[in-house]
Amino acid sequence: MKVLMAAAVLLSCSNARACELSLVAPATTISVVISLITVLKLYDIITALTGGGPAFATQSIAMYIISVGFSNDAYGYASAIAYFLFLIILAVTAVQFRAGRRFIHYRS
Repeated sequence: MKVLMAAAVLLSCSNARACELSLVAPATTISVVISLITVLKLYDIITALTGGGPAFATQSIAMYIISVGFSNDAYGYASAIAYFLFLIILAVTAVQFRAGRRFIHYRS
């Protein structure tokens, strides 16, 4: 606790909770972004365990892209969906970094 209070003084935090949040915010931001990207492109685990599940209950976006592209030979449609997935990941990542900017302070 003594070290945390010293860090609070150096970072000019108003209370210890704000100091704790500013210390873990960079790691939390990167962790959330990487986890989101991993979840959205999940394909191999779902295919190995359920194959899409009964009535496509466990089908993910990546699994849908692959099934449309290779099973139906609709490569253009599959690439359009993949581009849309890229835009979703880009937008969520930008929002996450913009929201984290309040808590992440780098000093030069």
